Amino acid sequence: MTDDPDSLEEDESLQEALCTVVRDMPQQRGHLFADEAWDIDGDFKLYVVGVFGDDRTFTLSSMLCDGLDAHYRAEFPAGVPKRFTQAIADLRDTRD
Repeated sequence: MTDDPDSLEEDESLQEALCTVVRDMPQQRGHLFADEAWDIDGDFKLYVVGVFGDDRTFTLSSMLCDGLDAHYRAEFPAGVPKRFTQAIADLRDTRD
């Protein structure tokens, strides 16, 4: 990820470049999967805004690698497999 405005495609807005709107119900214990893949080449901040059925809202933010760490620690309580820890470390070490 970058904060360089010159990296945006000419025909896309800032919102299109940085946002994905998902209007699906959460699946698999609260996980939500976007329909499109992102090009991920390093750690970056994620933001989520949600709305409950009674119109209450919530927001969350996390760094991608912190979220991945938390997910895999919960998924593998006896120890996260090395392939996951190495992939997360590689993302953290990637610099633009």
